[in-house]
Amino acid sequence: MFKMRMMACLLAAACGFSTNSAYGQGTPGKPGNNDQSNPTKGDQKAGAQMKDAMLATHLMLDGQKQIAVSKVAAQRAQNKAVKEFAAAEIKEHQDFKQKLEAIGLKPLVMISHAQDDSQTTPGDKKQAPATNAQDPTNPQGQGASGQAGPQGSPVHGILQVRKELAEQCTVSIVNMLNKKEEAKFDKAYIGTQLTAHMELWDTVQVFKKHASPDLRRVLEEAHPVIEQHLQRLHQIMGELEGTPSKTQSSSAPDR
Repeated sequence: MFKMRMMACLLAAACGFSTNSAYGQGTPGKPGNNDQSNPTKGDQKAGAQMKDAMLATHLMLDGQKQIAVSKVAAQRAQNKAVKEFAAAEIKEHQDFKQKLEAIGLKPLVMISHAQDDSQTTPGDKKQAPATNAQDPTNPQGQGASGQAGPQGSPVHGILQVRKELAEQCTVSIVNMLNKKEEAKFDKAYIGTQLTAHMELWDTVQVFKKHASPDLRRVLEEAHPVIEQHLQRLHQIMGELEGTPSKTQSSSAPDR
């Protein structure tokens, strides 16, 4: 009986040790401690950097979509103002990406350039070209099992779904535009841009509340540009419809 009790105590101690180790419950200040009540400055900095990287990834994915769609418009648009806007949109998003990279922000998922192909046909989603670029979420090239590196983490998985969504939306918009007759193409493209810019205005407005000072500065610089684009889009749409619109004076997009 005594031996059985001793075995039970040993097993209980072993199970308790394993559980504490697995869940990071250890002595405060020692490895394995996962006390969230007093995060270190290092933890706070790492968390802020990850948040910025996630926000930047979202913005870059949307930017890549805008570039791909606008490249189609730059080739197919008939109206001079529409062509000029498409060219300006491409440059703005390329410049914005460079500004994000200048403060050390890069996408947490691979952003494919496959959607830049303006010859995409309805129902045809081209495969992204092979690349040897390193995934910043998996610097050591670890597998997706989650055993080492963040590639298999829930955050990485969510961003991969976000990337898939952006790519699918790009294909759908490009295919829709490619089905438009020449006379209807310009108006369809400007319509997509009005929606995209209103969403972008709101996105930047919200992201500023959660960004670090460096990223917030970049977003604050972008806001007036988005407003200018919205004003120009309303003007172009009015011209295409034969009813020139009034210049927007509000700081918020006209719904």
